[in-house]
Amino acid sequence: MHHRRRTRTYQARRAQEESEQVSPIQQSDYIELYYFTNKGLAEAETSSRSGDNDAFTLTHDKNSHHSFIPITAAKVKDSVIPDKDLTWVEFDEAAPRLLQAMRKNNWDEEQVQSHLQMWMALSAHEYCHDPDEFGKRALIVYQDTARRRWHALLGTPQSFDLVPINKGIIKELRDDLLHKANKVLRDEAIQVRSKCFTSQRQHPLTSPPNPPAPQPPLLHSITAMPWLHAKPL
Repeated sequence: MHHRRRTRTYQARRAQEESEQVSPIQQSDYIELYYFTNKGLAEAETSSRSGDNDAFTLTHDKNSHHSFIPITAAKVKDSVIPDKDLTWVEFDEAAPRLLQAMRKNNWDEEQVQSHLQMWMALSAHEYCHDPDEFGKRALIVYQDTARRRWHALLGTPQSFDLVPINKGIIKELRDDLLHKANKVLRDEAIQVRSKCFTSQRQHPLTSPPNPPAPQPPLLHSITAMPWLHAKPL
């Protein structure tokens, strides 16, 4: 009897909590692209099949507001990779799916088109063909920064246009990434040289002993004897 009552109470509480939860994509809030990558979708599917679906855990947001969410959702959230750290392949996987989710959740078509045009412009940028990683990384960081800025100003008197993309900022991002990478290499080289110098001071190399003076050949020694050249009396 008591067990049945506790079960009904728990089910009612969970139903209320679930009804109060609103998906971020429906609020036009920022949502990480990771959720729409192959890896993110696979993790979400695995979590939904786990046996902990009925368990809740306490969490809090950046404003210190606490709430209960399913443990499975918390596990997926802990593994989320920020947009700026995604690979270009993961970005290609996620962007079209997020656009579909926007339309499915009745986003304004102008907003959807702004994202589409920004991502198409980034995909056509010359840095996509860079032999090194810094060009594509700059494009990834740029789209993350631009989207966050766009969402932050949404619904305010100010606004942020996703298109056209700012190629000057993208170049600055690439130069900054390249500078930081070179600095890391220089610092590592300095550390290696410092360790080698310290090791040499602690264990100085000893000079080998001087080799013995070469002995003159026997014939030269004999002919150099003074008595051999003495004149007869």
